[in-house]
Amino acid sequence: MQTKELYMQTNILNLSHRKYINFDFFFYDLIVSLPRIMCIEFISNIDFVLSSKKKHINWLINVANLEGYKIKNVVYVFLSDDELKSLNVKYLNRDYYTDVLSFNDSIGKEIKGDIAISIKRVKENAKQYSPSFDEELRRVMVHGLLHFMNYKDSTKEEIALIRAKEEKMLGLFHVKQ
Repeated sequence: MQTKELYMQTNILNLSHRKYINFDFFFYDLIVSLPRIMCIEFISNIDFVLSSKKKHINWLINVANLEGYKIKNVVYVFLSDDELKSLNVKYLNRDYYTDVLSFNDSIGKEIKGDIAISIKRVKENAKQYSPSFDEELRRVMVHGLLHFMNYKDSTKEEIALIRAKEEKMLGLFHVKQ
């Protein structure tokens, strides 16, 4: 398999530290060198473009603020199912597909990190659990962000709490920001 380069952030993805790390699981070369112009960025390694980026940014900032946090730098990376599974295996030692992985580099109440999302998995989950793809995507986006605010999903109690927070925060998306 051909070695691929991806410009990565924080401890795992290193998108803000301007280091190049080679991975052999990406299917095409991607070298990202984006200027740091906003605190939330969206990068796609597949054929996907997030619509209404500004609305999503405002919503995510509002979510963090309501929980008493400030977003310093969050990068959402949209990947293929296999790419996200590879990250799951490599960094969490979990050999299965997932919809979202959060790589937290936050300090105190300042949120910093990367959230990797499988668009294919989100589409499949939307068919079973959500009224639409867009709603499921926002659920996964806020789920990843909530992990940066110390919400967990390991126990039944933690899952119930994070799901309740997801629902509350999803309701804020359509509120004028």
